[in-house]
Amino acid sequence: MLNINKSKFKKKVLYAFLWSTIAKLGQQGIQFFITIILARLLSPNDFGLIGILLAFIIVAEAFVEHGFGQAIIQKKEVSEADLTTAFLSSVAISVVIYVLLCFSAGVIASFYNRIELASLTRVVGVVVILDSLVVIQRAQYERELDFKRLSVLTFIAAIGSGCIAVFGAYLGMGVWALATQIVSMKLFLAVILWVRSSWVPRGKFCTTAFLEMFHFGWKLQVSGLLNKAYRNIHALVIGRFFAVDLVGYYTQARKLKDIPMHNLSSIVTKVTFPLFSSIQDDVNWVKSGNKKSTHMLSFLSFPLMLGAAATADRLIPVILGSQWYNSILFFQLLCLVGLLYPVQSLNVNTLKVAGRTDLFLKLEIVKKIIGLSGIVIAIRWGVYGLVVAQIITSYISLILNISVAGPLIGYRLREQLADMFPYFSCSTLMAAGVWLFGHYLATEIEAVTLIIQIFLGVSLYAGLCALLKVPAYMAVVRMLMERKHARTT
Repeated sequence: MLNINKSKFKKKVLYAFLWSTIAKLGQQGIQFFITIILARLLSPNDFGLIGILLAFIIVAEAFVEHGFGQAIIQKKEVSEADLTTAFLSSVAISVVIYVLLCFSAGVIASFYNRIELASLTRVVGVVVILDSLVVIQRAQYERELDFKRLSVLTFIAAIGSGCIAVFGAYLGMGVWALATQIVSMKLFLAVILWVRSSWVPRGKFCTTAFLEMFHFGWKLQVSGLLNKAYRNIHALVIGRFFAVDLVGYYTQARKLKDIPMHNLSSIVTKVTFPLFSSIQDDVNWVKSGNKKSTHMLSFLSFPLMLGAAATADRLIPVILGSQWYNSILFFQLLCLVGLLYPVQSLNVNTLKVAGRTDLFLKLEIVKKIIGLSGIVIAIRWGVYGLVVAQIITSYISLILNISVAGPLIGYRLREQLADMFPYFSCSTLMAAGVWLFGHYLATEIEAVTLIIQIFLGVSLYAGLCALLKVPAYMAVVRMLMERKHARTT
């Protein structure tokens, strides 16, 4: 356990969150700008094809991203044998997965009756191996909470791959421009991490270390596989039973929603897991950290998602263009799913911190059974029925996550819901005001109306939070006042 006092611990939490947020915002800011350009150069069909492919690639990456790297982060003390064993194991697994992808490429192409998916799968599938090559470097940065350096390196890779994608789209490469972006992003990041990191495999493969990490990590690998598979199954179902261009509309809506929410969830996972693992023996501190994180995440995620849903009819056409109008309803529905992601991530992280990967896996299996049942039931109501089913099952999942993880640290369902309620109430009132303005007082210029709605939403939400004195808002105000006082003294 880290020998730090509460003041230093709070500063460490804030610093880690700050730089992890900068990393994600910087990367997503670049990718968002690139997406705006690509959305005007490429067709929904191109994005639909890559959306189908990514569903398979992301599931394959789950074997590498979860497991040995997470075991390295969770261990209190790590030896050179641990690092080398984790590295060699991750690379070996990634090679096997890539070979399986190559053999499955023809089947994937035949299933969707799109022959180009075969070559796309074989080319883009190489990112699985690229991920495995830097699993130790990333784990070390995250273990040390060095998100500042990782943010800069990720930002550089995002810029390079984005420029290549735009140039390829301009030359008429179509879906291959998107494929090139995915591969080049992973390649640039792998090269940069190897150049900047001082670690190289020095130890020998250790069977004892392998078995210890495998015992911890295999459940996370299976859980990650289930989670990624379920998260992407909707794109696969839409592409198979409806149309590829609908996959494009759906994936673009999800991508736009993910810019704040999925990445905020990723920040939560990357920061709280290594940080809370370092104090895992003190349940009261872990609960205190989770409670503060729940307040802050609710303070950020609820207004972002509900405000975005209220402005979607202008947000999508202004940002992506009028050809993406069919993404609006997808986006609005997915926002209702996305607002829960960060709190979901925080609770499942509690299970990993406690070393209860057995509960983690069982919980994922139960949630995915519920989710798949929702798909089977909802598909008769069409593509939008599938998304509505996502909303329902996501709320069921939240209750299950809190009910299982909360008691481990004494932070139970009723307490968590009570902590989230003020932010949900303020966000709902804010979203209603923003929607009413856009519906009855809109200007003739859509972009101007959108800007006014954003400023109105921020003002309404800040005013409501100040009026009700919600904890996260007051904490932010105190922090800003302390910084201002420190600068003047």
